[in-house]
Amino acid sequence: MSTSLNKTYNKQVDVWAYGTWKPTGDQTRWYAWAKCVKMVSGSKTKCDQFTIVFNHKLPHSNYKALACHETGHTVGLGHESGKNSSFTSAARSCLRASPDHNYYSNHDKSHINGRY
Repeated sequence: MSTSLNKTYNKQVDVWAYGTWKPTGDQTRWYAWAKCVKMVSGSKTKCDQFTIVFNHKLPHSNYKALACHETGHTVGLGHESGKNSSFTSAARSCLRASPDHNYYSNHDKSHINGRY
């Protein structure tokens, strides 16, 4: 995965991260979000390039956990996947909204490795 943290869009990276002071709609209540900006050619379900947008209007207490969470979405992880869906599980990770963790669980890693 190649990444870029720039003010301008770069077609050569898989994930482009940037911040905004002007979120709209529901995004005004989100700390950050990941969005597919380019699908794999010929596919309706596989994304080739994502953006991760950080909402500067809504400060977060742990940006490392937030970046971990949004990057997880770019590799196909969801909020509630198996063991990761329990807040009290020993397998919880940064894909859970609270508490904030800075790592992926073994369950998450298995999903990533199975996909790629």
